[in-house]
Amino acid sequence: MLERRPPFRVGIADVLEVFVFEDGTREECLVRPDGMISLPLAGAIRAAGRTPEEIAEGIAQRLGKYYENPTVSVKVREINSYRVYILGKVGSQMMISSVAPIRLLQALAIAGGPDEFASGRAIVLREKPEGGQERFEINYEKILKGSAPDQNIWLQPNDLVVVR
Repeated sequence: MLERRPPFRVGIADVLEVFVFEDGTREECLVRPDGMISLPLAGAIRAAGRTPEEIAEGIAQRLGKYYENPTVSVKVREINSYRVYILGKVGSQMMISSVAPIRLLQALAIAGGPDEFASGRAIVLREKPEGGQERFEINYEKILKGSAPDQNIWLQPNDLVVVR
């Protein structure tokens, strides 16, 4: 069984709209390179790596000293952070930018598919939230034959796919 699509998490360069019901303020915020956004009264709030709901909760907690039970909503206005990189033995090495998650085979197709020298294998390098990298070795020929559909993983922002 294929894994479920991962929940959307805000990333660097995404644009958020924050609405505070109590005072009617509406702020558009760019997620900075340090992963933070800044708001009046609330100050700097971590946004990168969190869901819009988690960000809204964090802002509401900060605003709790000014309002009783503040109601905050966070809407994603622009998704600029979903980028994956594909290189190696493909038709065209590239950065793929998308507003929706894509699977490994979709990335291969966008990059022009494996070239005639490809081995049928790929490596996916993924940054861990706590630092360091994870490495996944994938046999995409088995995915195509139907014997390993679970290896057609969802790519996460900043994944690096190396086709061998």
